[in-house]
Amino acid sequence: MKRLIVALACVALGCGGKVPQLSEQGKSFMKRFEQQMPNHKTPAFKQMCDEIEKLHDQKKMSDEEYKALHKVCGPGGEGQWDRATAGLKALTAAQSEKKSE
Repeated sequence: MKRLIVALACVALGCGGKVPQLSEQGKSFMKRFEQQMPNHKTPAFKQMCDEIEKLHDQKKMSDEEYKALHKVCGPGGEGQWDRATAGLKALTAAQSEKKSE
């Protein structure tokens, strides 16, 4: 089962790139994604992407963390809820996997 989760994370977040352990700020975005996902409100995801972009531009977020979070807010901001949901599940699984290492 863990291999399946890791494989899904690899597909959703891009194989070859490591999924970073998220900072507290990144975990906060994950919680916001989880809260907003059922609402399917594209503007909320666009706003979160803008916030993530701003933090990354200000060097307050690593490239790896930015890319990982953008795999969720990007599709959500475009109304692609299946892709956003898959990205969130993969990111959540990857974070759980990091905790157990």
